[in-house]
Amino acid sequence: MGKYIVTTALCYANGNLHLGHLLEMIQADIWVRAARRSGIDVTFLSGDDAHGTPIMLQAEKKGVTPEELIASVHQNRLKDISAYHVVYDCYHSTHSTENQEMVNHVYHKLQDDGILIEKEIEQAYDAHRDMFLPDRYIKGECPRCGAKDQYGDNCEVCSATYALDELVNPYSILTGKPPEKRRTKHQFFDLAKSEQVIRSWLGQAKILPSVQNKLCEWLDGLNPWDITRDAPYFGFEIPGREGQYFYVWMDAPIGYIGSLEKHKPGLALEAWNDPHTKIIHYIGKDIINFHGLFWPAMLSSAKIKTPDELRVHGFMTINGEKMSKSRGTFIEAQHFAQHIPTEYLRYYLALKQSCSTDDMDFNLVDFKCRVNGELIGKIINLGNRCMGILRKHFNGELISDIDEAVWGFGDKKLNTVNSLWVEGKGQQAMREIIEMANHANQYVDTQKPWSLVKAAETKDQAQYVCSTGFNAFSQIMRALAPVLPETFSKLTLAIPGFDADQLSAVTVAEYPRLLERITDEQLEALGVVGA
Repeated sequence: MGKYIVTTALCYANGNLHLGHLLEMIQADIWVRAARRSGIDVTFLSGDDAHGTPIMLQAEKKGVTPEELIASVHQNRLKDISAYHVVYDCYHSTHSTENQEMVNHVYHKLQDDGILIEKEIEQAYDAHRDMFLPDRYIKGECPRCGAKDQYGDNCEVCSATYALDELVNPYSILTGKPPEKRRTKHQFFDLAKSEQVIRSWLGQAKILPSVQNKLCEWLDGLNPWDITRDAPYFGFEIPGREGQYFYVWMDAPIGYIGSLEKHKPGLALEAWNDPHTKIIHYIGKDIINFHGLFWPAMLSSAKIKTPDELRVHGFMTINGEKMSKSRGTFIEAQHFAQHIPTEYLRYYLALKQSCSTDDMDFNLVDFKCRVNGELIGKIINLGNRCMGILRKHFNGELISDIDEAVWGFGDKKLNTVNSLWVEGKGQQAMREIIEMANHANQYVDTQKPWSLVKAAETKDQAQYVCSTGFNAFSQIMRALAPVLPETFSKLTLAIPGFDADQLSAVTVAEYPRLLERITDEQLEALGVVGA
């Protein structure tokens, strides 16, 4: 069935993970788990994007070294990732020996290819801080509406966009002083030379039509891509260019291969370039230009295999609002996990997984309804009530004789669900799973085993119905195994053969307590405005 290398976008190492980060991580993890259950060989990678001016300045503000800062962030993230049952083969960092070796390798290949050019440019400079300023470190008055304290490229008041030179009364956000103009030499990737390479790649890679159209729009008038930054800067110093460092978006995507090198020492490039291996990137729609233009162009110039697929998702909103701390619509991963079981988020994100770049709204009312009504009310409760009767009246014994029509319906659906997971159609897979639950519950409700068990002449029929119902539950949970790995693990540990085929002549000595309904108090504890 082939092999896959699957990555999620590297997360910038300047803060805690939030639900927006988890959207991508969880949906990718669900696919990886489902693919592996279908026998597919998958290597799952990601890591921290650990370089850049913001990290350098944040570390300075905290009185620590950048290395100490990113090490602390990394450990916190590993805890968060584990709490949400996301399991990478390697979650590494761009600030690593493996990545530095890969970046230098790619850089020398680009030099050999002649794709790099040098230009002298003029940049804003803060003489009081003795450093060149990224555009986002300069503010001033909007040239359109006069609003103060606006960034150098757009106004958050009137939504105008403009060039940095148009900003009125500009100042450095580091010192409050007006920036100077100074000239400096930088290296650029001559992206225009790769236009045909990019067009060819776009023609064969698997990408959403809307994303492909946007990338094609940008192909007209490609500009050289600056790959260097002047000191002071936290990153990898460029070989042969003292005082200059690789721009973060040069070494960040190479971090995928760096993580693979950490996972498979000495074999990363061989594994990446394997023609039988497909490379899939899960990314947000805000970084498609990096992954859809610069990344394939750079890989091609370095004679490295380009990705086979981009799976692009939209942003996460909270109750219809953009995630924002100031608006009270921002939820950190750690905070959520303190109040609500993390598998509930996995379930909800599986329901919301779509093949589009539309934003995904995390609506707390809908979240509660879906978890309590579907997951608990229809699915978990199906297992609870069937096993409850079996344990109370039949010592937990499931009989081998069950309703073949009910079993056959579930078996067919399970095969469909497994195929949909692998095809990346998570939302459709979840619809099929809900249909499985509805069908099984309808059967149990119609047969009424709680009534059958009361009479001697129908008691055996109650065991038959509950054995059938619990077998249907096992099919549903196998379909949900990629979504609810912890719950599924509890069931497989408690019940012999639960992850196999039909449960026959099995005795359940102890049935685990699984999931509980979400309360209003739990939702309120999240502190989301409007919840």
